[in-house]
Amino acid sequence: MLAVLGTALTQDICDDSTVRCVLWKDKCASPMYKYYMELNCRKTCDLCPKCEDKAASCDGQKCLSEFDYSRENCARTCHFCSVPTLAPPPPPMPTYKVVPAGQCGVRRVSSGRVINGVDAKKGAWPWQVLIRFIGDTHCGGSIVSPFHVVTAAHCVDGKQALIDEFQVVVGEHDFWQDEGTETSIGVSKIFMHEKYSTPTQFDKDIALLKLKRPIPFDKFVGTVCLPDQNVSVPVGTKCYISGWGKIHPWDSMHHQLQEAMLPVVENKLCENLNQNSTNIPVTSNMVCAGHGPNNPTGGCHGDSGGPFVCQTGPNGSWELHGAVSWGDSSCSTAQAYTVFARVTNFRDWIDEKMAQN
Repeated sequence: MLAVLGTALTQDICDDSTVRCVLWKDKCASPMYKYYMELNCRKTCDLCPKCEDKAASCDGQKCLSEFDYSRENCARTCHFCSVPTLAPPPPPMPTYKVVPAGQCGVRRVSSGRVINGVDAKKGAWPWQVLIRFIGDTHCGGSIVSPFHVVTAAHCVDGKQALIDEFQVVVGEHDFWQDEGTETSIGVSKIFMHEKYSTPTQFDKDIALLKLKRPIPFDKFVGTVCLPDQNVSVPVGTKCYISGWGKIHPWDSMHHQLQEAMLPVVENKLCENLNQNSTNIPVTSNMVCAGHGPNNPTGGCHGDSGGPFVCQTGPNGSWELHGAVSWGDSSCSTAQAYTVFARVTNFRDWIDEKMAQN
């Protein structure tokens, strides 16, 4: 009989089969997804049976002798279902020393696939981070302070409910190998621009992540400088994109960090090419770069949120002028230039969020 009771309890445990269910809550009532959601997302869709007694009075001494009745009418008293319990408090966070970041925009390692790019040397772009989501490689980002990373809004849009599933990896170079320089840090707050994709798709595609602990700076990890508000990088400036994005459209993210030089392109020229395949307007909150339709060098899926930097700061320091935003869906530079969020338009917004948090 004890075995039967154990089986009854096990069968009544109700949970989601994946943490992603919370992102799909709007599909609970959809006829198209009804079967899948009932099967895999019972907790999110509030389909779990309530652990309660149906009878007005239940006798715990009769749970075994009147098993069928008790299971149907006295589930809580007889412990035939699981009662939610409070999770134990998390362990206290260790005290971390904030290491000074040093001069921003300084590369301590000189550089030697981003589509048609080349392998970057380890530490060549010390502000580059890899963002993982639910354990998977997801996006790129740029370190701008000991606690903050700039990335693209579309990398976090709709995922805020799973903030604990984000990890920011600093000091990463080849994510297939443990090279001893990586540190994985959780995210404590997500700030997505309040007017992202308003009034047009991908407009204001900028976000800021606050980390749970300070970043440990060293030879391979540092900050990039932020440009002054509304001081745009001149057309023709030779800048660099870096990331672990696909080196072919059909691939998964590339395991080794890639880099490529891309010159800044005038927005109107960019829009004339890009709208043929994307129908997405190029706004003043975006900056475009690339060599044109006859050169395959550009960004691809997985580079999103990562840095577009130009050596335009004081004393030749590197400034963050873009966060990878969008391009052609097939990553074809013949169809579209690579488009970035124009960071200089959001300098005040970034400063405001960092000051408040």
